[in-house]
Amino acid sequence: MPRSSPAVKIPFRPPLLLALFFLCCRFGTTLSYAQDSPAPSLAPVPPAPIPAPTSAPAEAPAPSPATNQAVAVPPSANSTWNDQIFPVLKTYCTDCHDADSQKGGVDLASLENLPDARAALRLWWRAKEQITSGQMPPPKKDQPSAEQKQALLTWIGDNENFLRGGKIQDPGERRLRRLNRTEYATSLRDLLGIPPEVVQDFFADEGAGGEGFDNVGDTLFIPPIMAEQYLAAAEAALTEVFKNPELKQRLLSAPPAADRTPSQAFQSTLRPLLRLAFRRTPSDETLARYQKIAEARLARKASWEDAARLAVKAMLCSPDFLLLTETNQDKPFWPVTGTELATRLSLFLWSSLPDAALLDEAEAGRLADPAALEAQTRRMLADPRALALARNFAGQWLHFEKILTSADPDRSRYQFNNELRHLLYDEALAFSDHLLRGGGSLLDFLSSDYAFLNEKLALHYSIPNITGPEIRQVKLENSIRGGALGLGAILTTTALPRRTSPVLRGKWILEQLLGSPPPAPPANAGSIEEDDQKTKHPTVRQELEAHLRRDDCRACHARMDPLGFALENFDPVGRWREKLNDQPLDVSGKLPDGRSFTGPAELKQVLLTERDRFGRNFAVKLLSYALGRGIEAQDLPTLTKLETSLKDNSYQTTPLILEITRSLPFTHRRVTPIPSPAE
Repeated sequence: MPRSSPAVKIPFRPPLLLALFFLCCRFGTTLSYAQDSPAPSLAPVPPAPIPAPTSAPAEAPAPSPATNQAVAVPPSANSTWNDQIFPVLKTYCTDCHDADSQKGGVDLASLENLPDARAALRLWWRAKEQITSGQMPPPKKDQPSAEQKQALLTWIGDNENFLRGGKIQDPGERRLRRLNRTEYATSLRDLLGIPPEVVQDFFADEGAGGEGFDNVGDTLFIPPIMAEQYLAAAEAALTEVFKNPELKQRLLSAPPAADRTPSQAFQSTLRPLLRLAFRRTPSDETLARYQKIAEARLARKASWEDAARLAVKAMLCSPDFLLLTETNQDKPFWPVTGTELATRLSLFLWSSLPDAALLDEAEAGRLADPAALEAQTRRMLADPRALALARNFAGQWLHFEKILTSADPDRSRYQFNNELRHLLYDEALAFSDHLLRGGGSLLDFLSSDYAFLNEKLALHYSIPNITGPEIRQVKLENSIRGGALGLGAILTTTALPRRTSPVLRGKWILEQLLGSPPPAPPANAGSIEEDDQKTKHPTVRQELEAHLRRDDCRACHARMDPLGFALENFDPVGRWREKLNDQPLDVSGKLPDGRSFTGPAELKQVLLTERDRFGRNFAVKLLSYALGRGIEAQDLPTLTKLETSLKDNSYQTTPLILEITRSLPFTHRRVTPIPSPAE
């Protein structure tokens, strides 16, 4: 559980303080970007209901707003936009979506120039849903004609096809960032052998960026206060090492001996550590710099061990360890170096440093060979460290990590305790790890005939005939519990302390599974009683339906609430129930497009009809996590390949991961935005 950073007395270490001062001064007190200035972005418009399956061409994925970079277009495209499309938006939309109003955070008036409009990929993807469903413009507003609506939809499709066509050869912006809180802790685990918990709590949780992940460069700047935190964390890490004889021997593996002078011992100890920590073989100059720190301490009558410890501490506070720097070239874009690619790969799959085997391949130049890159990727996925993919990617994507931090069910009412809290997390982690490392189809996130349980979890869920403490894969007798919708961690984090929330659960399905988040509620939307034993009506459903009177509320709730109502058999900690306050639960739902269902089993079948949308959303999320940035318009050709990979490989994850690791944005870098060619 996160906690406030402990008070730590930091010894005065002039070389280390100067190093951290250099770090902040060199890159600025709010270090965020090394090469590129941030570009403006466009907020999304509110999405529409889940459409019924059709034979129409696939819709665009749901990437984050694109940067407003120039997109060269021929006069005919300009004419279509200027004469046919933008006038419709100006007439029917900009009164609510201009610079002054910006309802839903959208300023359509700023898109008057076609290059700006082309880049607003996510906005158009959602606008298509709004137009198709008839939600936008709102029913009480003046409406465009059927011909005008069709022209808008045609333009949106043509724009998507242009972006998907692969004419834009642009790896996108890769901003300088630091190791995030988790990456720092796991790197020290792999470097020193200490548990991540030793240092992780010295730093506050990072804010999410991009598609909702904490490894996005936009959020990972270095404020001055972090200098002291890095010093304190490094000291705590080394204290843990030196009080453990096995870890100490591992760190100081080559102490002075009859055939090894103290200086030679420093070199033998520091060289392999520097290679792993700095993610490349250190130069003689770099090795000498840290050797001098140790020798200066030794000259002041410190022991050899204490002198080596100081040099390691300086290494752990170095910009070469903390910052993910990459070299620039005077080209439009270029392949990253072998060690840079190795670092990208290890952070993606392990949330940690490259190991010696990966660095060997990188420094030998073999990662440029697609076969060698694939072999390393498969090796790393098979390594236990790849559990980080489930812990850090799936935990943030599905929000099941919140069971450890923000979920707070009433303990007495629901027999909830910390042991159950961690079991629910472990269940979700094991299920996600199974799927992310090739144990099944990604569609099992929508519905599966198995779960990962032990005896206590099975008792919590009232599933019989499961014994023993080990969490393992268990065949289910029915389709009620399987898939992400049956995970107690998710059902708990999408509930309130004393009642379920169909709104939160429906919103979670739309946002996390389908990539179609509803807009934020109006400021004066109101609320209902947060305790289901104190509501005016017997069930939460009846209470919520009585509350919804406003047109601007009903439109969004018509999409969310039916999905959440189907999950009302699950109480606030994921247990099955048939009644609430002695009243039978109504778990039926009907979507705005007319599709109806009852209970979680039928809801899952509806979601399986949305497999293409789910796959697109998953590809967007995983690519964003792998790149450490939001997805932009120029990434659409890559996303098209990822979607194809999913469909061609029965929604298996490994082929998708391999496609990401050999993609242009993962293997290349650029500094200056690249203008697109004309159509």
